[in-house]
Amino acid sequence: MWQAQVFTLYPEIFPGPLSKGLYGKALSKKLWNLNIVNIRDAAEDKHKTVDDTPYGGGSGMLLKADVLAKSLDQNTNEGEKVIYLSPKGKKFDQTYAKQLSNEKSVSFICGHFEGVDESFENGLLEYPQYTKPQIWEEKSVPEVLLSGDHSKIKDWRLSQSEAITRVRRPDLWQKYKKN
Repeated sequence: MWQAQVFTLYPEIFPGPLSKGLYGKALSKKLWNLNIVNIRDAAEDKHKTVDDTPYGGGSGMLLKADVLAKSLDQNTNEGEKVIYLSPKGKKFDQTYAKQLSNEKSVSFICGHFEGVDESFENGLLEYPQYTKPQIWEEKSVPEVLLSGDHSKIKDWRLSQSEAITRVRRPDLWQKYKKN
């Protein structure tokens, strides 16, 4: 049986549309199985905190890497394929679905994650974002984001966006350079 696992902060919305139509029929016939993992269960504080504000300022909240990593470690096997899904991220089409059908078990993470979500600002991909903990797995938040110098932070973010776009999306990079 093909096993799918979804990591989410909103387990109550599943199986949702996956319980309808052909997916639902296959699920009821036990042709595949869906396991839902609440990422919040891996949080260790009394409030089950899973996100925090970004270093260097900015709007919104970011999922904490340590909480997500703990959830993955507790619920996936070594070598298991993990796919990050986000509203603006990887295109999930029939070709990609066929590739996944060859896997015995696949885990999906729903949300916005650094390096995955193709958010755009000024025609560039988004810069890396960091939140607590300040040091995680021997990696530290870049000093410029801790400096409080908004001009330097703005310059760093632009240079990061340019570098990421140049490597990941040469088509966007060419358009950006023309303007």
